[in-house]
Amino acid sequence: AQTTWMEAAGIEKAVPCDAAMRVDLVERLALVGEPWCADVLRLAQREERDPAVRTAVETALNTLLSP
Repeated sequence: AQTTWMEAAGIEKAVPCDAAMRVDLVERLALVGEPWCADVLRLAQREERDPAVRTAVETALNTLLSP
């Protein structure tokens, strides 16, 4: 089975995670700022369907990838 962005971030499938929690996780990944965080955010960019989470992912990636 393919690993989801949540699993790549260390969240197990059984853990319920609403949109607000996913936005929080995205923001924390941006704060950590390591290369693996950008990889997880790229997965989220492809997989995430919630508009608020997608916006947070775009913002986080822009922050991480800007010089």
